[in-house]
Amino acid sequence: MNIKRKIAFGILGVSIVILGYMGMKISLNIRNKRKIAERIKQLPDMTVYSLYKSQGIKLNEFISDKPLILVYFNTDCHFCQGEIKNLENNIAMLKDYNLVFISRQASGKIKQFYNTYHFSSYHNWRVVQDSLDNFKKIYGTKVYPNTYIYSNEGRLLKHFKGETDAKAIVHVFNKNS
Repeated sequence: MNIKRKIAFGILGVSIVILGYMGMKISLNIRNKRKIAERIKQLPDMTVYSLYKSQGIKLNEFISDKPLILVYFNTDCHFCQGEIKNLENNIAMLKDYNLVFISRQASGKIKQFYNTYHFSSYHNWRVVQDSLDNFKKIYGTKVYPNTYIYSNEGRLLKHFKGETDAKAIVHVFNKNS
C-alpha cells in the first residue's frame, strides 16, 4: 500500500469520526431542546427570591386571573433595557397582564435597576432574583432577554428570544383568546 493511499484512508477515517461526533452532538442538542420544551410548557415549579425580603416565592404564585409575562434579563444588557423601556412606554397596553422580571445578578444591582426603571410605579410588575441560577437550568437559556408568555392557567403560549416589543406580546394574547 502506497503512502497516498494510507493518507487518503487516514483522512477518510478522521472524517468519519468527526461526522459521527457532530451527529451525536446534534442529536443530544435536539433531545435536550425537546426536554426543555416539555418542562416549560406548563409554568415550572421554581423558586425565585424577593429583592427586599429575601424570601422564596414560587413562580406559580404569580399566576392569577391575569396572564403572566416572564422576562429573563440582565441589568447590563442594552437589549434588556430597550425591551423594558418599550414595555414602560406601552404600560396601558399591558395593564391586564402580570409581568415578572427575573435576573440572576446580585440584588444590589437589580435594586438599582428597579429604581432606574420605576418598577414600583407599576402595580402588576415584579422584579425577583434567581440567586440559585435555576432559571438558566430549567429554561436552558444562555442569552438575554428571553420573554415567556403564559396563560392565566400557566400554559406557555409563546417564547421570544431577544428584545421583544409590547405589541408582539399583546398580539400573542389576542391570538390565543
